[in-house]
Amino acid sequence: MTGIVEHAGLYESPVGELNRCVVLLRVGAAPRMLVFDADVREHLPLGRRVQIRYRPAPGENTFTLLERKLL
Repeated sequence: MTGIVEHAGLYESPVGELNRCVVLLRVGAAPRMLVFDADVREHLPLGRRVQIRYRPAPGENTFTLLERKLL
């Protein structure tokens, strides 16, 4: 998926649970919200066009970032 990073925020979960990172990626005219199972803010700089590959995290409604490329 390719788009422009509009927002990347960290949600700190209670002790014993994984933190989540909520990313808003503008793909064309429509924004898409993706929730990752780790802090990916360093990999997705705000305002930059990126191409990312991700997969669903097992047993959760989140994704795991596999690869990113700055464009």
